[in-house]
Amino acid sequence: MKEGIQSFKSDKYEETLFTELALRVKKRKEFDSQLGQVKFSMSLRNRALAMSFPIGNYILYVYAEPDADYKELPEKILGIIQDYNFNFS
Repeated sequence: MKEGIQSFKSDKYEETLFTELALRVKKRKEFDSQLGQVKFSMSLRNRALAMSFPIGNYILYVYAEPDADYKELPEKILGIIQDYNFNFS
């Protein structure tokens, strides 16, 4: 976490956020047979760039500054995932 940045408001808020994220990731899998597997998803918000990367049965969730390079950053993260051959299934 960047210095001076406060984490989520509460554990309940965090739980709600991650539950919603998990449901979205699960729903996207319904289209894998037609479109292929999701490599990552991204949401640009006023105060954050939010990205999720499904890795097996897990999800890597990354927040960045809203002005982050939203083409380069996810490609770097995908490279790290591939380099380390993460497979948590």
